[in-house]
Amino acid sequence: MIKKSFVRRMMILFIVICLIPFFIFTSIFVNRTIGIEKERVEDSLSALVEEKASVLQKDLKNIENEAVNLAQWASYTMEETKDLREISTEYGRNEEYVFERDKGEGQAKSNVFLPNDIELTPELTAEVINTEKMEGAMASIFQQNPDVTYTYLITANGLLRVYPYLDNDTFTPDHDQRSDYFYTRAVGVNNPERKAVWTNPYYDYGGNGWIITCSCPFYVNEKLGGVVCVDVSLKNLAGSIADFRLGNSGFAFVISEKGDVIYHPEMLDIISEMGDQFQINLLEQRNSPEGYQRIMKDMTSGKTGIETYYDGNHEEHMISFTPISALNWSIGIEVERSEYSVGASYLTMGFWGLLAVLLLICLLMAWILSRRVTQPIRNLTVDVQKMADGEFGQVRVTTEDEIGLLGDAFNLMSNEIKDYTTSLLYRKNQLETVFNSIGGVMMILKPDFSIVMMNREGLETLNANSGEEILGEKCYRLLRMEEEPCRNCPVKQTLENGSSNHREMIQNQNIYDVASYPVFENDKIEEVVVYRRKITEQVMMERELFQSEKMAGVGQMVAGVTHELKNPLAIIKGALYLIRANKDHPEKQEEAVKEIKASVSRAEKIIYNMLDFSKASRIEKELINAGSLLEQILLLVRQDFVKRRINVKIDLDENPIYLYGNGDSFKHIFLNIITNAIDAMPQGGDLHLSVKKIENDRTEIIISNTGEKIEDENLGKIFQPFFTTKENGTGLGLWIVAKEVSRNGGTIQAFNDGITRMGVVLPGKETDHEENLND
Repeated sequence: MIKKSFVRRMMILFIVICLIPFFIFTSIFVNRTIGIEKERVEDSLSALVEEKASVLQKDLKNIENEAVNLAQWASYTMEETKDLREISTEYGRNEEYVFERDKGEGQAKSNVFLPNDIELTPELTAEVINTEKMEGAMASIFQQNPDVTYTYLITANGLLRVYPYLDNDTFTPDHDQRSDYFYTRAVGVNNPERKAVWTNPYYDYGGNGWIITCSCPFYVNEKLGGVVCVDVSLKNLAGSIADFRLGNSGFAFVISEKGDVIYHPEMLDIISEMGDQFQINLLEQRNSPEGYQRIMKDMTSGKTGIETYYDGNHEEHMISFTPISALNWSIGIEVERSEYSVGASYLTMGFWGLLAVLLLICLLMAWILSRRVTQPIRNLTVDVQKMADGEFGQVRVTTEDEIGLLGDAFNLMSNEIKDYTTSLLYRKNQLETVFNSIGGVMMILKPDFSIVMMNREGLETLNANSGEEILGEKCYRLLRMEEEPCRNCPVKQTLENGSSNHREMIQNQNIYDVASYPVFENDKIEEVVVYRRKITEQVMMERELFQSEKMAGVGQMVAGVTHELKNPLAIIKGALYLIRANKDHPEKQEEAVKEIKASVSRAEKIIYNMLDFSKASRIEKELINAGSLLEQILLLVRQDFVKRRINVKIDLDENPIYLYGNGDSFKHIFLNIITNAIDAMPQGGDLHLSVKKIENDRTEIIISNTGEKIEDENLGKIFQPFFTTKENGTGLGLWIVAKEVSRNGGTIQAFNDGITRMGVVLPGKETDHEENLND
């Protein structure tokens, strides 16, 4: 009896050699991964908070500069000689005796507000007329800054002018803006330096929720003339501050140098009374953790850093912060540790779980092998010895492992001669069953196209009762009722080149895929296997997918064309304003009319180009100017180039270079490739297109971009259906492109040589490929 078998010793040695190093490696790797992940998160948070601080400072500083410029203009305007001409009839007192401006047909103008307890003096009349001159500048600030909700001016005499038009129902009839927070913050002892200042958040009178205001006083001859204000909606500003996602807990916030909350995501859902200030100071939160208070002090001190604290539930939080120096504010991004360390936690659990499973498996294998290897080997040895003595019986097979396979091999050798004939008959019947169960027509032909064998469905198609009726008949006579092989017959090409071939053919309003495969004997084709299946529904489905992709591309172009049309429409709108404003200056009106004509011509060109591109081709196959087609597509997606700062270069020959094929198909092919190239360059780059003629009357078009490269291992996959690297991609676009290129007798290939290139080769004139579907 063997007490210590070789198998048992090997299993014990395996456990000692493999599991102990695995345990050590796991501990080191997990600890190192946790450290690397924390460093990565800290670097990411630092970069993110610096980016948000830079964006916020840039946007708000720009608004502040606009307010300062507007205040300077107000000071200059108010210094002008008082214009005492008769005030416009659109101004007057309403039923509550509030002095205001008639709204008219739209909101493309400002409104004024003078409380009902203030009389309209000549000085106020002059202010109404002079402040109206500033309406264009106020409109410009509002239109050029998407975060701005209102631009307005309050004079020292109590007159309010606001853009865009604000209904005076917002205020009580006797409301005096000189007592509002945005006014008092900028004057007197609150602003001795007479500079532009920012308010803390307060609830907007105009219905925009929580806002902050940049208020800048202006003086006329060293006397306070009033305050210029620009309102910024915190809801709009949140798009710049919080346009990121860090799990479920990550958020950004902004505080002042005193700890007052300027922005916090929770404040946006709070509803308050108009004019109420948001008075929460993070330094004065008595119930906040000690570590949190320390971080707030560092932020109000203008420091930059990353610190952690523990909340009341002992959850660790990380805050990355940096100052916004130009505004004396500080921005922070907070995230829970459970959010940024979840990967390390899963990794730790996974490794330890794997270690436990491996240990259990090794122990189980050692026990099983020790019981199921030694004894079967002994039994096999005894039975083989009997066979060596001439007793050709059956060896005992008690396992299904390698030893069992060895025993089966001995038994197979013993029964081989007896079972040989039976096995051949069984295999023959099996192959015939498989052959006859295949859907579609399958047949075996001689090199002279005579039929050797045909499956059951093929016989039913020919209304034949047995294969003997068609044996020796020519395939083209039975299937197509013709006296010679079809043009571009795949069997003919297989006989010529010795490889498999396939074609799509149309017969009786059905589309068939016909494939041929050679059967060699002594390096010579003895027979050809032909398989024909109906693919009408598949082709129709592919065409529906093609139409869906095309409409998606047209939808994208419509969005770009819509944006393109905004520019000439804006010019026409501005020119009409100039015509109305210069009724006594014909020469200026003439210039405005010229601008309108030029903008109308440009809009007509854009719309004509869009209609021409979207128009379906009435000709199945035609010659198309490749350069004109590409330039048309580039014009339609020009807005995407401008938006993403993409430089476009196209190399064309002096003489026109043509493509031969379906126009709709070509439009879809190159629009899809160019759109993919644009998507690969979200931060901008270079797009290069080249068109040239190559040998055999073919045209080569290469489209390259400097965006994200296609990985080498994916180059062979991008034309497969449902393969995509985009988050929201379907994986059908390039597959349909490849199918359309093939249908037009061309080839497509993607490759990397420093930049991503997509090469398409298409016929430059009619070729034999056009006959495929007609045969």
